[in-house]
Amino acid sequence: MRKPKSIPGVEIRERRRRNGQVYYRYRVRYINGAGVRDEEEFDTPQEAKDFKAKLRLAKRSGVLRELGAGKETLGEFMADYWRLYAKRHLARVTRRKNRGMWNKHILPRLGPKQLRQITPMVLCEYIAELEDAGVSASQMRSILGMLQSMFARAVEWGRATINPVKQIKKPAAPRQRAVQPLAPVVIERIRAAMLRADPVRGLRDATIVSLGGYTGMRPEEILALEVPHIRQATALIEQKVSLGEVLTGQKTSRPPRTAQLFSVVRSDVRAYQLAFCIREGLLFTIEGEPWSQTAWNNWRKRVWQPACVAAGVGRIELVKGTDGKMRRLYRGPVPYDLRHSHASLLLHEGKRSPVEIADSLGHSVDTLFRVYSHVVAELSGRPRVPAEQVIAEARQVVTDEAKRLARAA
Repeated sequence: MRKPKSIPGVEIRERRRRNGQVYYRYRVRYINGAGVRDEEEFDTPQEAKDFKAKLRLAKRSGVLRELGAGKETLGEFMADYWRLYAKRHLARVTRRKNRGMWNKHILPRLGPKQLRQITPMVLCEYIAELEDAGVSASQMRSILGMLQSMFARAVEWGRATINPVKQIKKPAAPRQRAVQPLAPVVIERIRAAMLRADPVRGLRDATIVSLGGYTGMRPEEILALEVPHIRQATALIEQKVSLGEVLTGQKTSRPPRTAQLFSVVRSDVRAYQLAFCIREGLLFTIEGEPWSQTAWNNWRKRVWQPACVAAGVGRIELVKGTDGKMRRLYRGPVPYDLRHSHASLLLHEGKRSPVEIADSLGHSVDTLFRVYSHVVAELSGRPRVPAEQVIAEARQVVTDEAKRLARAA
């Protein structure tokens, strides 16, 4: 193959294939918008000439920086994203989740690609690969959310020109099952089972259940409660425990809120404080420190789940895994379901408006109706019953049950 004629400003580079055939590549060197020497290679001389013309126009228009944007790989960009954004703006638990998604799902498939190579079409193919691999819709939404955040920073820092994740339709992940609030009598049976299992430690466990079921606090908010937060009629919610650390703010980044504190719950908390001589600091600790994630997981497995089994609302099974080993499988309510029970109580009581109930729970009115629409429909037309009365009656029912069992024994 005859060597092409020289082109001003274009380097002609000879290449040779494995079979010995000669071909040529056309390289254009230039100073990019960041003032760094850069280059582009093309297959034909016309492409090189077109790029030279594009360079001239970009310089005149002042958009030369955008011309070379997106050449670095997503894996290379991740280092700056993590250092400059994730470590400073994301919660520790979110960073841990994102790191897992990055290592397992994003890096192997998209990490080697340049930012400008990740187009909407590439992302659609990526989503199809995830679906074929059995990744759930909710997990895919989390993965795409991380990618969208990364590209938002890339555009903001001039490292990419567009955010392709915003241009695609994300998989829908609707709630698969309706929430199942626990009735107050069930909550009281769970508390009673905890007290029977360990009269000392059980008082702490039963108090946690009481706060969850009758104030609507999230588990991480209960574990961050301090003595001054328990007031005469309300509980102040202004912090949370995450991975063994007490952090200010709520899950939804809303300002501090208050939850109604029923008299029976206030009595439970006071009895717990007197029994354990807690006058200041956090109400619930493990050897003086905030609960770690491991401690919470152990509590769910060793305290909550057996109590639900004893109360007749859960069961523990042994199932054989794919490796032939037997594994423990729990089927039943989780501690977060207590929050749904409180929402149901307030809706049944009918004293508060939807706005007040949503504010008490720490989310929007839209979320309230979306999650609890079936509860609202179920309670429509029923007589309103004060929450305090419902709790007191449930506690009396469980007390009477315990007395009958004691006499039968």
